[in-house]
Amino acid sequence: LLRAADETVTTVTLGVDSPLVGQTVGSLDVTVIAVHGPDGTEPLVSDGRTLAADETLYIIAKPDAVRRVEAAATGADTD
Repeated sequence: LLRAADETVTTVTLGVDSPLVGQTVGSLDVTVIAVHGPDGTEPLVSDGRTLAADETLYIIAKPDAVRRVEAAATGADTD
């Protein structure tokens, strides 16, 4: 069943120059299932939670959405 799923689970770490820093979890087009930062891992984060540099996001998304978030996390050009 899991092998037939369209979505995948992965982690993405936000760089200092990432445009995602300062954005909220709800602004992403992926499902964030947890955030790991300096204070530990925060499961089931709210959509209003603000993202910070050096945090690792645990996300579920389709591969194309994962690639967009990965590019934004590093500050790479997504165009």
